[in-house]
Amino acid sequence: MFETQTEDRGQVGIGTLIVFIAMVLVAAIAAGVLINTAGFLQTQAEDTGIESTQQVSDNLQVLSEVGSVNNDQVEKTSLTVQRAPGAGDIDLTELDIQYLGPSGAENIGAAETYTVEITSGSTAGTEVTVDPIGVTATTDENGVATFELSNGEYVATSTDGDVDVTVADSSTTATVATDGATITDTAGPDGDTGYTISAISSESGGDNVMTDNSDRYRITLDHTALGGNKFNIAALGAGDDVELTITTASGAQHTVTVQVPDSLTSAGNVVAL
Repeated sequence: MFETQTEDRGQVGIGTLIVFIAMVLVAAIAAGVLINTAGFLQTQAEDTGIESTQQVSDNLQVLSEVGSVNNDQVEKTSLTVQRAPGAGDIDLTELDIQYLGPSGAENIGAAETYTVEITSGSTAGTEVTVDPIGVTATTDENGVATFELSNGEYVATSTDGDVDVTVADSSTTATVATDGATITDTAGPDGDTGYTISAISSESGGDNVMTDNSDRYRITLDHTALGGNKFNIAALGAGDDVELTITTASGAQHTVTVQVPDSLTSAGNVVAL
């Protein structure tokens, strides 16, 4: 009366098995994707956390702001800076300074540097000191000590009193001083390419990297020179103010507002800002 269709039941069983295997494979692939995604998100979160920590910690502090006055205008602004508490090493040559002032807005990088070679006669092992940054080096077998400095004026002195100084940039070399005289920025940059750096006190020998909380550096903006090089910057008049946002290589930011006094008539050569 009833017939058993064993072939049909076998086909249904095989079909169910195929569907089951396919579902298992899909689930396995989905699990693999989820694991990979979770791993990627975890790595991304860790990287973001490290970057966020650096942005908070690798910052600097501005201790003071002064201006150099000429013809009743502030032609240069100098900031004395140190590392913020808990900050790591900060390379001052890698800063970005956003300038927002009466003349407009600009982004300013570090000025070019130039190399100073100091020859102390032909004597090896002579100590040569460059002031005011206080960098000291010992001459090699040829009697030469080499320094890389930002533009400015420095005094080279030697223990044997015989110092020849050569200033060089990428294209020019010129002897500009002898026997402890002032090194003038004859062949180096004119200070119109960016901010300049000078060490006030440095545990690392004035290499423009703040590695210790006792390090003090001076960052200078020459408004007149920068403006002459087609930056949208000009000397500041009485009552002017400028907002400077300093960003380190890790992305940490510090903003300082520089306020020029309402009168510069009796301010002298230097004024607190």
